[in-house]
Amino acid sequence: MKVFDLNGVTPDFVTRDALYDPLTGEQILKSGGVLTARVIDACMTLGFKRALIAENDEDLRKMRRSIRFTKVPLLSIKPDTSMGSDLYDEEGRFLVAKGTKLTSSILSSLARRHVQSVFLQRSIEPEKMDNVAKLQAMLRSIFNESALPELPKVSFSSDEVLTDSKALNPRSLDLMSRQMELSGKMKVDFDPSDGLRKQMRSVDAMVPRDNHHKQKFVDVYTKLLRSTENLFGMLGRRLNVSSSMISDMCSELVAALVADRELLLCSMFIPHESEDYLAKHSLNTAIISVNIATAHGYNHKMVVEVGYGALLADLGMLDVDMSIRCKKEPLTALEINELKRHTIYGMDRLQLINDLPKTTALVAYQSHERLDGTGYPHRKRTHAIHDYAKITAVADVYHAMIDLRPYRAETLIPYKAMEELLAMGSKNKLDRRFIRSLLAAVSLFPVASWVKLNTGEIARVLQAKEQQFTKPTVIILYDPIGTPCDPIRVDLERTFDREVVAALKFEGDDLMVGF
Repeated sequence: MKVFDLNGVTPDFVTRDALYDPLTGEQILKSGGVLTARVIDACMTLGFKRALIAENDEDLRKMRRSIRFTKVPLLSIKPDTSMGSDLYDEEGRFLVAKGTKLTSSILSSLARRHVQSVFLQRSIEPEKMDNVAKLQAMLRSIFNESALPELPKVSFSSDEVLTDSKALNPRSLDLMSRQMELSGKMKVDFDPSDGLRKQMRSVDAMVPRDNHHKQKFVDVYTKLLRSTENLFGMLGRRLNVSSSMISDMCSELVAALVADRELLLCSMFIPHESEDYLAKHSLNTAIISVNIATAHGYNHKMVVEVGYGALLADLGMLDVDMSIRCKKEPLTALEINELKRHTIYGMDRLQLINDLPKTTALVAYQSHERLDGTGYPHRKRTHAIHDYAKITAVADVYHAMIDLRPYRAETLIPYKAMEELLAMGSKNKLDRRFIRSLLAAVSLFPVASWVKLNTGEIARVLQAKEQQFTKPTVIILYDPIGTPCDPIRVDLERTFDREVVAALKFEGDDLMVGF
């Protein structure tokens, strides 16, 4: 950090670096700005005789931190002390709300998180901020354009906690997630006895569904896909959307799940004319997510809320250029960074929807985080990621592997995708609780996939078993030499002479065959 003296500057000097006010940390002139006689006069008139130059982003953060925060070593804080200001860590992330009694338990918790010092926000006099605003306005008038880039404010306030869609921004979400983490609310408490799965209709997979029933689910899925395309189209054009539209979609989705889970899962594999991959991926991620949430034991309200978040999790992709989203070749480092920014872009789009559950924004923001801290946008770890976002992460990865992508000509068969998920769980990338719940919903050999039995027969998986992941109910459709045979329905959990020995990639004209 260097001091720049405006007193002896020659007019028309071009600033190589951005200039910052030493009293507030606010930017007063962008890099490359020309210090004309009028600019220098404006600075002097308002008392700005010196400015600060930050040599890099880290230098800028340190400069603003030294101006706006008071550093207090954690060991110097006595138990049961209450601070008159919110507490932040070294990176400016919210830790504890002002007035909170810092008990021994809270101090120990901060120490375990390797917090050595806390930072209290200093109060900047309103007159100083007003003075900076006046100078910024004068410079904009002089340059006849915005002399300042639109930068996010560095100040923090407990008032930024998300209370409605208009409060959405990364800063407020980070603050809210910190508060939820400290209060233990990132982990969802639930009563399994009140779980939605108790309301699910028990469908006997040993009895074939009639064609009318199967067509009904084709129609339901088609309708939901069209609604998703319409929703994303409206949000893409920045039209305001009522949350009732999304509520209706999620309610219809959950109703279909309750009526016949297996047909709903099977409907994801039916080809449609739509080429809108984002809409299809979002809908299918929501279908998988509500299945995970239901198998996990969540109640109806929770499952619908999970559906909200999963459906809108990749909304920010609307702001990523199609040349990046649809690129078949490997992405460059810059393109990867732009793709990752969709979690930030999504916050802007979500403001077009009124009355969203607070968790929806968290899911959109956190569903690409990983438990080991290797995800994005903020490398959050286990306890700092909301459970709904962890569910959506499992569903998102699973669907991405089993569906065609622009950069991948072949899909993984569902069994291989499940193996990949289990490996990610063992490496602490994804939450093993929700991988297990996905297994309970779809089995190790997922519903609608094809398998080879030890007899050589080829069968299709009809129904998962919540405990016996390797023993689903199947329908045998081909004999050992690959000839179509009379359908034979077999519950592998209740037979000893047949078992799955291989997963197959197998396609036919009727994707609901066997159900």
